Amino acid sequence: MRWPLRVVVIGLVVALLVGCALLRPAPTPTPVPTPEESTPLPPTPVPEESTALPATAQPTTAPIAGFKRFAGTGIELWLPETFRGGDLSEDLDLVVDGLNELGYGQAAEMIKANPDVFVLWTFDSEVGPSGFVSSATVTSQSTLSAFTIDNYVDLASNQYPAEFVVSEVEVVDQAPFEARRLIVTNDSLGTKQLQFIYMLGGEMWAVTYSTSQDEFEERLPSFELSASTFRVTD
Repeated sequence: MRWPLRVVVIGLVVALLVGCALLRPAPTPTPVPTPEESTPLPPTPVPEESTALPATAQPTTAPIAGFKRFAGTGIELWLPETFRGGDLSEDLDLVVDGLNELGYGQAAEMIKANPDVFVLWTFDSEVGPSGFVSSATVTSQSTLSAFTIDNYVDLASNQYPAEFVVSEVEVVDQAPFEARRLIVTNDSLGTKQLQFIYMLGGEMWAVTYSTSQDEFEERLPSFELSASTFRVTD
């Protein structure tokens, strides 16, 4: 069977919550082990009874100056070279241990409790002037054939905690995906998040960039450039 709708929506919500769990003044820096680059595992297969077409692998993005490639389960994403993290299917313990060492226990617990939701989890090792740690994550779930991407966006938006306000939703032209671009603000925490939702061949991915409201406009161009590199590799 397909993943229940509730599980798919939870994946979008968890991506926002984990990003906000990091968005507090950074503790005293502590060296964090960087997970070794690993070969991506194949994406979760579409169940036999589904009529959805499989996701199609896309060409690898050409190198971008100042960016580096991160690989998750069946996907790739380029991020600024100051980002650290890895594929949670291979490096979950390293990421969780690193977050706990940095004092981000809440984010570590959210990731540990939802290991099948995240396919990539990264953070910027270069803390910005606001003193918050910015992050970029990728979540993935199979979709229900009866629902469109806008159905998922509407349902997820209605289930976000009340303090999360979706201020923008735009259609994005990023073939071969159906794509939507969301901006989510949380005034009580002083955070702002850019979230891209992609659908292709019975799968849905959410790429979520989290930072402080003070740094959002400065980081927005690099976040959007990063999102344009999102690719299915298998």
